[in-house]
Amino acid sequence: MDKSDQVTFEVKDISEGLDMTGFADYKKLVQALAELEREDRVFLNKKGKFKLTKQKPVLTGKFRANDRGFGFVEIEGVDKDVYVPPN
Repeated sequence: MDKSDQVTFEVKDISEGLDMTGFADYKKLVQALAELEREDRVFLNKKGKFKLTKQKPVLTGKFRANDRGFGFVEIEGVDKDVYVPPN
């Protein structure tokens, strides 16, 4: 989906693009799309078409814990540390 010029996709478009047009394949595809929707990797718009969600970048840093339960994450290249509450 991310390599296509098309922005939204019907299940039929996806199944044909993946050559999953048989009943068993189609059922697996619908289950996979439902899982991707639960993972917030795609969403179903009001017109019944799927669209990829914009993925948030994953940042890695060094966590420093405090005795009182909170802490901070120091991320290289980011000026301000990220506060992590105790809960």
